[in-house]
Amino acid sequence: MPAILYLLLAIALGASFCRFAGLTPARLFRGSRKGSQAPDLFFYFSAALTTGLLPLTVLTYTLACWSDLIFPETVYPLLPANLAAAALSLGLIIILNRHPARPAPALTPALIRRPRTARRVSAWLPYVAGTVFILLVAWLLSFAVFKMKDGWLGAGYSVFSDYAPHTALISSFSQGRNFSPTTYPHFAGDGIRYHFFFFFLCGNLQYLGLPIDWAMNLPSFLGSVAALSLLGWLAVRLSGRSAAFILTPFLVIFRSSLAGWSYFSQLADSARSQGLTVWQALWQNQVFPGTQLHDDWGLWNLNVFANQRHLLLAFTAGLIVLLSFLPLMQPEAPFVWRGLKAAWAGPDRATRQQTIRRLVPAFLILLCLPFWHGSVLVMVLLLLFVMALFSRGKLFYLAAAVLSLSSGILTARIFSGAGSSLAPSFYWGFLAEDKSIGGVLSYLLYLWGLAGLLYILQIFFQPTRLRRVLAVAVLLPVIPTFTLSLTPDITVNHKYLIMSSLLATVFLSDLLLRLEARLRAGLRAPALYRRGLAGAGAAGELLLFLALTCTGLPDLTAYINKNRSVFWINSQSHLTLFAETQTDPRDIFLTPAWHYNAFFLSGRQVWYGHSYYASSAGHDTAARWQAVLWLWRGADGDLAAFNDYVKANGIRYCVINDELRQDQEITLNESLFADNFELAASYPEDGNMLVYKLW
Repeated sequence: MPAILYLLLAIALGASFCRFAGLTPARLFRGSRKGSQAPDLFFYFSAALTTGLLPLTVLTYTLACWSDLIFPETVYPLLPANLAAAALSLGLIIILNRHPARPAPALTPALIRRPRTARRVSAWLPYVAGTVFILLVAWLLSFAVFKMKDGWLGAGYSVFSDYAPHTALISSFSQGRNFSPTTYPHFAGDGIRYHFFFFFLCGNLQYLGLPIDWAMNLPSFLGSVAALSLLGWLAVRLSGRSAAFILTPFLVIFRSSLAGWSYFSQLADSARSQGLTVWQALWQNQVFPGTQLHDDWGLWNLNVFANQRHLLLAFTAGLIVLLSFLPLMQPEAPFVWRGLKAAWAGPDRATRQQTIRRLVPAFLILLCLPFWHGSVLVMVLLLLFVMALFSRGKLFYLAAAVLSLSSGILTARIFSGAGSSLAPSFYWGFLAEDKSIGGVLSYLLYLWGLAGLLYILQIFFQPTRLRRVLAVAVLLPVIPTFTLSLTPDITVNHKYLIMSSLLATVFLSDLLLRLEARLRAGLRAPALYRRGLAGAGAAGELLLFLALTCTGLPDLTAYINKNRSVFWINSQSHLTLFAETQTDPRDIFLTPAWHYNAFFLSGRQVWYGHSYYASSAGHDTAARWQAVLWLWRGADGDLAAFNDYVKANGIRYCVINDELRQDQEITLNESLFADNFELAASYPEDGNMLVYKLW
């Protein structure tokens, strides 16, 4: 199938870039003092997937926009775009593989300790168990909550609201012609201010043969696998313990928070009021735990990864960027100005050339990131800034910042129309009700629970200066979360805290496993009192582990139980088929303020859909709403003004149904439409729906 070949081509392209750059674990961790048996496949898969998929998708989109301008209307833009992208990628793969990087230098015993090859099956159990766990989680975050059955497209109740813009965007590329310019399907004619490249990828996969559920599920499934496996692999590299491979993704999914403690403290009373046992109440739970603002949305648990399908894939790409810069960090590196030439350019010409080659994948990712996921880019730049202070070759960090910011500014001007999705401003306190310093700290403690304290504690237990720097750096996204607003909706800052906790969990796993190793050594001690202390410590660590993960259980049960209820839309509805077959792909419709609706599967756009996401992205929904009310009133009787407005904005059809007729905010002048415009379609069985052609 062409869609699968496209994904394989992306992975092959990414692998070729990595081979050309010499992006290997041996090069990235030359200064490590601990070896591990972690299969490097987990690193190579994540690196190849993201390094290939991001630039190939952006290239395909760019070619599609050009094709839309130069080819006749009978040629769909994605056809020549995919053919040209495939040809260019194959040529690039051949060139890159002819010039691979030199083999990584051999590591001396002083730099790394290689363990003996494991011969026992038990040594591989953490990787097998971790892989099974990761695959199960990736399935829960994708295929389990979004599915197609007999022509009906279903989304779980905890995620369907976010899938309204997702499915509309995907279909606008696969069924519509949302190129030159690309606009937001719920708010046509005003550019797009949301990072949309992931959904263009999904739309392209649908065009290449996958049904829409697979088109969105498959790349998000791969992204989830890549992110969780790469975090586990990094934890193994950090700790030297294979158990970190399963512990890290487990701690990510079963998060630490005081929300779980408050949930379990009320569970008995809740069960009694429902006439259930405690276990029955827990397994039937449909409420995300937490008492803070928007906790009921599932804002902090695995539900957010299921909603924001592009987050984990973009996060993995950002992590590959950070790892690419890791070799520049050295214990003796000057802080800022001392040793100016070495600090900014590197010690010698050969080293500079090697660094440039190694950073090619990172620069490609940074070039693409702004409209893949803006929050990931902000996180990456923040961490790169801290790393630059303790690195040689600071000029490369400066080049990365200039490249990514230039790309962000340029793409924002291209895609966002007259405005911009970014509106930087100081905003103190995030979602905390108490905006005092104490209230903010209490909010963060409630959110992260014991893990938040351990994130800070583990900084002081790092064996090297560079590990301490990194342990501090991963917590820095907390600062913009509570001080900076880049969009009209401050809630979107929650992604910074999520990514910070993802990275900090790698260090947390190392801390827990080091503690476990010391306790195990104590249990083997000959002195009885030492064994007793170690036994008490082991019991304490078990309690600590349960405290760290207890919130994850009600999170998981709520997620599963909520999504047993599915919101279905008919992909073969009368209006959808009419729009697909009887209208032009660029036609804009005036409709009720639809949300997750089958109409959008036609790829057509509406002048005013559900306003929440458009408003949070920075579109002027208030002004547009007043214009829509004026249109439904029939332009207050001024037919000429009505006609001028709809023609100027490309609004060719309008849809009137009982939902619109019963809307209390709208004064509908239905007779104006009946008397002056052609009735294009009528569906009495579907809410007495009438479709008028306006010009």
